[in-house]
Amino acid sequence: MKQIKNYLITLVVGLVIAFLIILSEDVFTQTDKKELYESLCDAFFVPGVLIGGFGLLVFASNEGAFDMLTFGMRKFFSLFKKDLSAYRDETFYEYKMAREGSEKPMAFMLIVGLVLIAISMIFLIMYYQC
Repeated sequence: MKQIKNYLITLVVGLVIAFLIILSEDVFTQTDKKELYESLCDAFFVPGVLIGGFGLLVFASNEGAFDMLTFGMRKFFSLFKKDLSAYRDETFYEYKMAREGSEKPMAFMLIVGLVLIAISMIFLIMYYQC
């Protein structure tokens, strides 16, 4: 049930972004089909890339692409804390072992992003057919 909820919320967010873009491009007043398809293609491509891009960032983070940066920032900011022993003695290996198994779900973002991009590609094909 939680999986379906993630998909639905992400899809609704993507559709709201697409609707806001549609409103900003005055799609409801356009009379030329070619311009209409271009606007609809843009409206679905932008949220598709945004949501899919966030999904790719979460995937990269799950695979450890930002571990060294995160560890370094934690060590740096621990210098300014009153409790000096908070992260002072932790090594990078200990940090990696503590972080292991704490992957965030990201498949729903990738799939919803790809669906929105696919809808955008359909409008692109219709644009070139006119």
